[in-house]
Amino acid sequence: MVGRLLLDGYRSTRVTYLPRNHRYSGRYWPQAAASANWRSTLYGGLISPLALDLLGIAILILLFHEAGNAVIGHLEYAVMLPDASKSDPEYVRQFNNVVNSHVLHTVAIIGGVAITTALALEFDALMLDIVAVMEGGQWSGQVSESLELQLTYGKVISAGLFLLAVAGMRYVVPWQRVSGLIETGIASLRGTRSDS
Repeated sequence: MVGRLLLDGYRSTRVTYLPRNHRYSGRYWPQAAASANWRSTLYGGLISPLALDLLGIAILILLFHEAGNAVIGHLEYAVMLPDASKSDPEYVRQFNNVVNSHVLHTVAIIGGVAITTALALEFDALMLDIVAVMEGGQWSGQVSESLELQLTYGKVISAGLFLLAVAGMRYVVPWQRVSGLIETGIASLRGTRSDS
């Protein structure tokens, strides 16, 4: 299915120049009508229906991979324990804490990956909106209506621009300090939860 979608996107990469106020119906340009699935209409304009399917497949693959690694790793740990410690409540509590923290970590990472991927796929629209607000010209409107940005390689360009922007932000945003604050907040939440 994914290969078919990418192949259809590749086949429909013809440059077609339309008049400025023209609204195409797909009657003369069926590829343009098919690219309507790339328009972001879900979750506040953050993601398109087609990208949601692809994102769901990617999240499921990531979830199955992480769950498989966790099960194998934790079962290896449980098998290597001595028989006397397997019934010890302290070891059981520690093992439950390890498994629960791994599940929490997996959910947080997959949620972060999903949000970041959705932002990366729509980064071109965000940049064009910023240019439209700052400039107020018709250039951003013409670029946003171009077929190139609505096809497969337009999303690849959008994700590449997002990666460049995030990599450039490391000179502005102290990511290590931000991640340290997040980890401190999580540790304090765990501490208050275990105290109560």
